[in-house]
Amino acid sequence: MKKCETCKGNRQLLTYINLKVEWVNQVDDHVVEQNSGLRIDDLRSVSGKELFKNNQYLRQRVELIPITKVNYKWKGDSHVYYVYGNENQVSADYPATCCCVIL
Repeated sequence: MKKCETCKGNRQLLTYINLKVEWVNQVDDHVVEQNSGLRIDDLRSVSGKELFKNNQYLRQRVELIPITKVNYKWKGDSHVYYVYGNENQVSADYPATCCCVIL
């Protein structure tokens, strides 16, 4: 046994270490089975139905975003557009540049 040099064996702590801990939330989006053709950035801008939310140390949220894919023909050519999110956002490559509007 060796006597503590700090408290001289009196079992009293005369010094301490000040420790500061910071928790930082890292946000990472993961899209499961992303084969719709939409960009991930498009999905970040809309909301969906929250299926699961965990407010513990590792905060996680699972959200179901509705996506509707519409195939159509215009002047004999096949085209596609998407309606997605609760906000009903539209993503489309318009076949003509004049006055196409999708409502």
